Amino acid sequence: IKHTPKASPTMSKIDSKDLEKLKELSAKTYREQSIWFLNAYWAKLFESDAKSCEKIWDYMNKFIELDVKKKGKGCELNEFDAHRFLEHFGLTLSVKEMREKLREIDIDFNKHVSITEFFIYSFDTLADVHHLVTASQGEKDMEKINEAQRLLTKAQSDCEAAREKARLSKEAAEVAKESKLLAIKAENEAKKVEGELRRVQGEQRAAQEALEAEEKKTRQ
Repeated sequence: IKHTPKASPTMSKIDSKDLEKLKELSAKTYREQSIWFLNAYWAKLFESDAKSCEKIWDYMNKFIELDVKKKGKGCELNEFDAHRFLEHFGLTLSVKEMREKLREIDIDFNKHVSITEFFIYSFDTLADVHHLVTASQGEKDMEKINEAQRLLTKAQSDCEAAREKARLSKEAAEVAKESKLLAIKAENEAKKVEGELRRVQGEQRAAQEALEAEEKKTRQ
């Protein structure tokens, strides 16, 4: 599915109760908002379109990266970082166009863009906000989903730690080049750490697949 941003209807076309629910949804973390949107439109947009699913996670990870203060605990970006986000994905606009697009995306006009607001803009679902904010989230299976998500978060954290350790080991190997003995030792340690990195990356992928499997069960 090609997701070409389109102009949105005005906020007045959204029911006031739905707007309040949308604000509550937009206050959730980036990951929670992403999972909610996937669940809400799984059958319509994502079940048979793996690339669209990947896009959701790509968008989520970029939001987290740009939110330097709150990272994964954040829920929305300011206008400057939202501009950087759009530029990263090839939506290069003039300042005037950027402001107009942000007004379209920023449904509640608080000068910040939540990832849900961006999803609504990107996937052109503003006319279907009621469905989004009232969509079933498979509450009975949330415990399994939360556990899978916990494992994924841990795997991602381990992966980052291993990556940092690999970087430091590589630097140590370069510094130790003057001493052949130390260089060999440092290189061996770097290889060992790189092997550990590959292992935790495998765990991360497994955790991601487990999370997606649990989420998929809630939609069946």
